[in-house]
Amino acid sequence: MKKISFLLVAFILWFSFNACESPEYIPQKYVGKHVFDILTTLDTLDKDVFRTHFMTLDEIKNVLEEVEVSDEFRDKASTMDIDTYNKDIDRIYHDITQEAIDNYVHLSQIEYLNYEYKATPNNTMIGYTGTLYFKTNDQIFKMKVYSMEFDDAFGLLGLGRLKREEERTFE
Repeated sequence: MKKISFLLVAFILWFSFNACESPEYIPQKYVGKHVFDILTTLDTLDKDVFRTHFMTLDEIKNVLEEVEVSDEFRDKASTMDIDTYNKDIDRIYHDITQEAIDNYVHLSQIEYLNYEYKATPNNTMIGYTGTLYFKTNDQIFKMKVYSMEFDDAFGLLGLGRLKREEERTFE
């Protein structure tokens, strides 16, 4: 059986949500700072420690029992093993590091600007897609952040797509 990339799992899960209005109170506002702190220490952060910032595979499988997703997706995600999952998180680590190199960004020297997000409820879970904005060398960059709240738990699903932001300004 073909292995599923973690990002593919996160994206499919995200796009499988039923779109609804966002709830009034969302503690998600703290996620941007949390991800920012992860990024600024990424050059010294061990991959095993990096993995601890993401939802565990068991947590994801438990959430899938409660939310509305296609049977095909549920079957693929439920058969994912821990080695595949860890490799996918390691790929996120590698991709962020490589994207930073490609964009001449020294992550230890970035400055936090803003975090914007959109919530999509699905049964007892809320999925979030966000954009973290940061600055370095007078240039603004952005990175996508995917996360969820389930009951009283929170977890990151994915990070990536570091790009220079040409259209936004922050003061």
